[in-house]
Amino acid sequence: MAGTTSMNSFHSPSLFQRDGRISLSWHFGTDVTGFRAASYASCKSLKIRKRVVNTACFSEDGAQNARVARPRTVESLETTSPDSSWDDARPAVQPARDRASTRERGNSNGKAVSQYLQKQIQKMGEEGSQPGAQGKEEELIRPRECNISTTSIASRADEGVSSPENRSSQNVKRTLQRVLEAHALLASKLQNDQMETTPSSALETVKADLGTKNTISMAREVLAGFSKGSVENDRVGERSMADNGNGVQVWGASLTRSGLAKPLTGKGNLWKRDLGTVHGLHSLTDQPYIVQKVVGALSGLRSNSSVINTMNGYLGQVTVSDLHQVLYVLGDTKEWLTALQVFQWMQALPDLKPDELVYRTIINVLINARRMNVAEAVFEEFVKSGMSPSHDDYVILMSGYTKCGSLQRGIGILQKMREAGIHPQVSAYNVILEGCTRSTRGLDIAIQIRDQMKLENVALDRTSYTFMLSIYSRKGLYKEIIDTFEQMRLSSCVPDRIPCHIILTAHSKLGDINGMMEAHRILMDMGLQQDSVTFNIIMNALNRVGRIRDVDRYWALMRMGRIVPDLTTCSILINAFGRARDWHKVDLVLAEMETYGIKADLMIYNSLISVYGKAGLFYEVELVVKSLRAEIARREDLGNSSLAFDLVTYNTLLDVYGKAGRLDDVIYWFGEMKKSGVQPDVLTFDSLVNAYGKASHYDGVKEVLELFRKYNYKSDLVFYNTLLFMFGKGGHYADAWKILEDMKAAGFMPTSETYNSLILAFGRGSIQQGLQVFADMIASNVDPNMVTFRLLMDIHAKKGLVDECLNIYYESQKYPDCKYDESLMSAALRACCNMRCIEKAEEIVMSAEADGISIPVACYNWLILGHGKKGQWQEAENTLERMKANGVKPVAQSFSFLLEAYSLSGQIPKGEKLIVKMKEENLIYGIAGHNSLLRFYMRAGDIGSIIQTYETCQTRGPKPNQSSFVPMIEALTKENTVDERFWGIAQDLENAPFDVHFAIHGALLSALGRCGQSPDADRLLGILKRLGCSPDICNLFEEGEAAQSKLSGEEAWKRLATLFNSLEQEGVNMEAERNFHNALIDALWRFDYKLRALKVTELSVSLGVFGSNVCQWKDCWSLDVRFAGTGAAQILLLTWLSGIRQAIKSGEKMPSKVKILLAWEWQLRTGENWGARDGVSAHLNALKAPFVLVKEGQELEASVSTLRKWLLKEKTAQGLVFNSKL
Repeated sequence: MAGTTSMNSFHSPSLFQRDGRISLSWHFGTDVTGFRAASYASCKSLKIRKRVVNTACFSEDGAQNARVARPRTVESLETTSPDSSWDDARPAVQPARDRASTRERGNSNGKAVSQYLQKQIQKMGEEGSQPGAQGKEEELIRPRECNISTTSIASRADEGVSSPENRSSQNVKRTLQRVLEAHALLASKLQNDQMETTPSSALETVKADLGTKNTISMAREVLAGFSKGSVENDRVGERSMADNGNGVQVWGASLTRSGLAKPLTGKGNLWKRDLGTVHGLHSLTDQPYIVQKVVGALSGLRSNSSVINTMNGYLGQVTVSDLHQVLYVLGDTKEWLTALQVFQWMQALPDLKPDELVYRTIINVLINARRMNVAEAVFEEFVKSGMSPSHDDYVILMSGYTKCGSLQRGIGILQKMREAGIHPQVSAYNVILEGCTRSTRGLDIAIQIRDQMKLENVALDRTSYTFMLSIYSRKGLYKEIIDTFEQMRLSSCVPDRIPCHIILTAHSKLGDINGMMEAHRILMDMGLQQDSVTFNIIMNALNRVGRIRDVDRYWALMRMGRIVPDLTTCSILINAFGRARDWHKVDLVLAEMETYGIKADLMIYNSLISVYGKAGLFYEVELVVKSLRAEIARREDLGNSSLAFDLVTYNTLLDVYGKAGRLDDVIYWFGEMKKSGVQPDVLTFDSLVNAYGKASHYDGVKEVLELFRKYNYKSDLVFYNTLLFMFGKGGHYADAWKILEDMKAAGFMPTSETYNSLILAFGRGSIQQGLQVFADMIASNVDPNMVTFRLLMDIHAKKGLVDECLNIYYESQKYPDCKYDESLMSAALRACCNMRCIEKAEEIVMSAEADGISIPVACYNWLILGHGKKGQWQEAENTLERMKANGVKPVAQSFSFLLEAYSLSGQIPKGEKLIVKMKEENLIYGIAGHNSLLRFYMRAGDIGSIIQTYETCQTRGPKPNQSSFVPMIEALTKENTVDERFWGIAQDLENAPFDVHFAIHGALLSALGRCGQSPDADRLLGILKRLGCSPDICNLFEEGEAAQSKLSGEEAWKRLATLFNSLEQEGVNMEAERNFHNALIDALWRFDYKLRALKVTELSVSLGVFGSNVCQWKDCWSLDVRFAGTGAAQILLLTWLSGIRQAIKSGEKMPSKVKILLAWEWQLRTGENWGARDGVSAHLNALKAPFVLVKEGQELEASVSTLRKWLLKEKTAQGLVFNSKL
């Protein structure tokens, strides 16, 4: 029916959206009108929403698992829709009218040639019937043998063809006709030289046909069983069993006996050189009768005497040519020993002495049987017999050795070839290079062979380069691959797909994505015929580095090139778009699979589970699992058990649930895995260790380790590294050190990567443990690298230890590979910038400039931001100008950091002018640039511009991230009030495609503190809970006896301490951690939960959040509140004063002065820490404390005598008591 497409070939389940969720539905074979539009519409409703755990899902080089799509007529590219998707890739089908006209032209040409040949054959047949004609040699074929079949085929070629079967038969018949015409002309030329009347062009056509591979492939098609006529055999009076009436047997025999050069087989295999035509065409039933009779008599014989007796019975009946055919048939039937015995029998008879063709045949038989020692012995007899083996004969023997894995013996044959005076050609060297691809020592030998070819002036051809590229690829020598490919290109060798795929993979492995894309462009210019594997390699590499837009672009190019995707392509696309959370594109890929009839297999299901699980869409994961189970059940009902949950599926489920911290689901799926009988592997246990470690269930990690040992699995380096990282992350250092010793005992010497991972894990929780790992690294003679020093600097910088960080930087400069490394310099400058030690940062830069080092743009950017964080906006401007003067072009980040400097210094007009310039010059890149605008507008109090910038990000991109919401939360939540627009932004935040982390929670806690006990506080607390804030945090804001009971014991505070420790172990820097603690304490203080705030403050001080010396009790009693928030500063003040009062009452000796450190100079300039300063000052004024401001407001100071009198007053003592709800 017109406009209808059959879907009978597709019966896979799919998931369709119903009421916003996903449900299971099935597609059975039905005719759907307008299916193209329907499938595209379904892709919008499809809701089958990181790593596929097992790399077997798709290999690194993009190996395909193709499904052949049904061909379908499509419109031209000019008339198709841009959304035509894979329909654009379908090959066009020739209209029936054009096909009919093509057949008519072919038939008319065939009839003309056929009629001419029939006349020539009839004439030669008449001459052949004259007296004396019967005495011709039996090797020549009489032309009348072709008369029947030629006439029959010619007459049948005139018949019309209507059905597809007749069309296929007609093509084969036309092919047969060309073969018979070639035979007829050749036979007449050889017999009586009566070709004077034949046009020269026709003879040239015959010669061309005989010299091409097409003749062989055509003749093979003939042998498929068309044309059941008969041809008389010249040697047998009755009809030959080998003759199918197509004349090919006669043509093959004449070609063999003529002594003309024979073409290679269809694959160009050197093993069948000279015998390719016969070997490729003649089975036993195609042989002359005498050959069949001899082979039948020899069948089953084993003893040498039986073979000799049998062959003696055929003396006088067989010729050398017949025995040549016998040897071939015996070899073809794996009777190599019988063939060898027949060959030896021939050697003993003077009249049947083997000729060159027989020697080559028996050598080929022995090589195919992998009897290389015997083949070489026969070859030596071949040489001793006085015959001259050709270059190709040596090559065949070499190829036999290399294919059997005896590369050295093959090289020995190459040497014998030289000794025989035959100069090796490129084909000989290619055989050795091919053998090198299978040898463990192949690389060294291949390099020697290549150098030898250069010495002998033998140019490498495309095959040589391809083998060299394959050898380098097996060894992972990707730079050598790139160099070799460049040599191949310069030598004008046009590569085929294999070297092209190797070069693309090499760039991918090196991480040179731009180089890979440039190589692809060059290959396109060279005429590369692309396939799905080409695009799989490119898109897989782009996906690994997160360049999803480029993946989408190459997907479009693939469709434009009409290249049919395979399952690997679809899996890569699902993983890429799922990684980008672009569910519409994921749905589009699934819809295109359905349209193209590509049935989803486990690879696709595993990819869907992976992308949905990593996005936290576990409802969709469950639906995909249900769909997979339903498909398995459906196939089992049909008796097909090919689909089932496998190791990859279970590992994927364990991985996504484990990384999400859903330990119960991990335990369930591991149980299902054991029930199904699927044996776990090392990757399974790696996922289990990750799951228990993520849940901080370290006893479970130990249980997994014991189970792993129970299975007697051999640990690999990845599993050891996972154990080390998890134990180190959890602070179980003793267990981690024991694992490290076990690892060394098992023969796995830790690498620099292992030690770097340990420094990262151990250093997050304990700097001393991180340094101990570094000491063990040096003791184990493992050289530290740039990453090692950068990690050591990071763990110190995150604790605010700038001096120690700089010491590590200067130590790294002693290593040549690390000298003035950009990443190390940037890490040192970043540490100085974050801790406002800009002077030390300038020293690093000046030292590098003195040594003639060009300072990278990233380092200048950190200087700009460092000056800005100290409120030095003029110095920030000067740094930008110095940067330009030194020939370093500022980038978008340079101007973003300058804008940050203006906003922190209160230079709002300058910032507004800079924003205008940035917009004019298009210097606001990505979400980072827009976030800098949001922070500026927040500090400027410009709510309208904040909302406008946010809406721009939401509508035209880039999409807001977590750092985008923090300044908006602060700007829209003022003292005791919340802007109504905040609730819409909060709703967007709840629906955001990312997992909210502590920075958002801290911003909401800060907003909660500003709102206090206003009506909006409950709504803010509800948002905080819905965004996944820890229950241990939310419980601190609950009232009543239930809340009191939860917090009365030590267990709740232990959990809170564990939560705070996890911030350190997750690598949160000290400034961000401090902001979170201050926000929580301020909110509790504002809600009048002062005892709870006191408890949290004690935990914060124990973790060093407010500095290492908050309370100093030595030479000068001091309190440092420079890093404390409003609530924390007042709590610290009261506890400190209470401590001094207790010391006075106990009679301790007091210092001469007591001081309170309120702020740094830069805090006064930037306005930071104003809450703590105001809170402390207000509290001291209320208590009438005898403190006075000194050092321009940076400190408060009191004499001991006045302070003593004040503290011993009863009224002062009452003011130091906490007034709390509890």
